[in-house]
Amino acid sequence: MSESTNQSNEQVVVAVSRTVKAGHEAEYEAWVSKIAGLAAQFQGYMGANIFRPSAGSRGYTTIYRFDTHAHAAAWQASSEHAQTVAEVAHIIEGHESRNIMSGLEVWFDQTNATSPTP
Repeated sequence: MSESTNQSNEQVVVAVSRTVKAGHEAEYEAWVSKIAGLAAQFQGYMGANIFRPSAGSRGYTTIYRFDTHAHAAAWQASSEHAQTVAEVAHIIEGHESRNIMSGLEVWFDQTNATSPTP
C-alpha cells in the first residue's frame, strides 16, 4: 500500500481551538454541543471531546475524530459546518486554530507541550 493511500485511510483528529469573548461562555457551551451533534451526522464520525478552559482562560478546544481524511474533509467543507461556525463568529476573539493530525502524530505532536519532549 502506498503512503498516500495509507494516509487517506488513517483515522484523523481535527483539533479546533477558539477563545471566547468574556461573558459569552454559556452561549459558546450551547453552540459547541450543537456543532458536535451536527458532526455526528457525517459519515466516518467517531466522536468528539470538548476541552474547557482552565481557570483564568477562555480558550476552548474541540477534538473531532473521523475514520478517514476524506470523511474529515467532507465535514469541514460542508455547508452545514460553515453555516454553524458562522453562528459564533461574533463571540470569538481572534482567529481559530485548526490542527489536523493522523497516525502516530496524534500521540506525539508536542506543538503545545508545556514540558520538554523526552
